[in-house]
Amino acid sequence: MKFFIILMFMLCSFAYTFSQDSLSLSQQHEFLTNENIVLKPSQIIANFRPTERHWLADRGDDWTQPKPKPFESAYHLNVFDFFKEAAIYDTNLKKEVFKETDEYKYLLDSLKGVKAEFLNSAFYAEEWNVGTFFYGLREDYDINKRGFFVQIGPVRPDYCKRSFLPKVIGDIEFKQLQIHKRYDNLFHGNKSYTQYIFIPMDATTALEVEDNRSDVGFLFVFDIKGVYTALFNDEDFSEHRRKSLINKEPCRIEVVRGNNLRLILYNKTSDKIYYDKIFRAI
Repeated sequence: MKFFIILMFMLCSFAYTFSQDSLSLSQQHEFLTNENIVLKPSQIIANFRPTERHWLADRGDDWTQPKPKPFESAYHLNVFDFFKEAAIYDTNLKKEVFKETDEYKYLLDSLKGVKAEFLNSAFYAEEWNVGTFFYGLREDYDINKRGFFVQIGPVRPDYCKRSFLPKVIGDIEFKQLQIHKRYDNLFHGNKSYTQYIFIPMDATTALEVEDNRSDVGFLFVFDIKGVYTALFNDEDFSEHRRKSLINKEPCRIEVVRGNNLRLILYNKTSDKIYYDKIFRAI
């Protein structure tokens, strides 16, 4: 009964945004690939599924003790990780015995439905990365480049963790992003850097953005391909690993792979859009 109550609670939470009448799921996905479809940020928030960071989080409360990640648990159909109460089956033997029960089969079938919903959903997130987008637009307009450089987080070749990998936003990798590197994170080695994406903008619009910094928000709208084991062996990672006295092994880690991404810069008070671009999956 406990399992049933927990499952129903999670499914009800997951289905919240799908109770909206405005946009079908196919229309939501079309929004991620068609620039001609324009929605106000308030419409996106009303129709798309909100992303809760704990579904994808890469770490526990103290960075050193990873917790089971609900999205990966659902993707791999791991009943024992997804349903916390299943932790009572804490040995291989107990798990094998439980797998023969009707209760396990029911939970497994239910989890297959959760996985399908994850992979078929279109999500949104607001100001996601703590320390980066979370604090809003911190850089001034670059007059020479005619746009804003927006930080999306640090990259640390010495620390093979998903949150510190290239092209990762909110623990999801978007390989299609073009990033700009600033090697200003030297405390963690000369190959550690801060990554930025560039948002081009005319001076008139940029002035309005700078005059309304406290009202400026970022909105990410995206879908997910799945989970895969990524190998990070570019020049920065390879050189650091070669010189490391502790860990020379390549950085190989399981990553949630994003699909299409639409990034919107807007005014949270007026709903006015300053920048709207689709980054198609590659």
